[in-house]
Amino acid sequence: MILNINTITIFLSSILLFFIQPLFAKQLLPIFGGVPAVWSMCLIFFQGALLLGYVSIYLVTRYLSNRNQKIFYLLFLSVSIFFLPIEMIYSPLGNSPALNIIGILITNLFLPILVLSMTSPLLQYWFSHSSYSNAKDPYFLYSASNFGNLFALISFPFLFEPLVGLHDLSKSWSIAFIFLTCLLVTVAYKTQQSNSFFKEKIIEKNKISLKKRVSWLWLSFATSSLLMSVTQFITTDSVAVPLLWILPLSLYLL
Repeated sequence: MILNINTITIFLSSILLFFIQPLFAKQLLPIFGGVPAVWSMCLIFFQGALLLGYVSIYLVTRYLSNRNQKIFYLLFLSVSIFFLPIEMIYSPLGNSPALNIIGILITNLFLPILVLSMTSPLLQYWFSHSSYSNAKDPYFLYSASNFGNLFALISFPFLFEPLVGLHDLSKSWSIAFIFLTCLLVTVAYKTQQSNSFFKEKIIEKNKISLKKRVSWLWLSFATSSLLMSVTQFITTDSVAVPLLWILPLSLYLL
């Protein structure tokens, strides 16, 4: 049962995380005259929030007990509900469009996006430290996460955007976030009820070298930079629309 709930929860959280990106950016376009920089600043914000979520989970799982991990995460989850429904709140911060875009994104989306960024790695960590037979190889959950990401990106311009208005999509996203909250509370409760859920941590004997760490960081930086520059180039020479936004991002995920 916990396996099914984990997979569904991670899949849904990944859909919500990547669906809101083109949805909210499309709502920002009219405010800033449809310039390509809107999506570039959105990419910076979402990738920054994603990285912050990963760092948070690394610190939480490293220094907090199982019970305190759940308290920490559910507290963030509870507070993020007060950001719903997702609506455009715009208060100019100056004459800089980039600063105003980041300000809007932080004001409207920061905590929900941070919670969604934390969800997949945290649930994968809980499962990988469980006593289930396939806990040693939890990467099918990572596959479910990536599949959810791609489904959200592809379905937005081809299915949802042509048929449903942006306002209704925002309301539907907020409702889905509430449903995800119920799933996450269920997962936290079930894992807490299982006495054998957490195993003792195994001390890694093979330490990752500094050279390899630096190479991983450099490769991540390079691909992320290419994603932003290629997207900016394409949309500058044509038009800033979600279809052209999601093509490079989908390739990046693949």
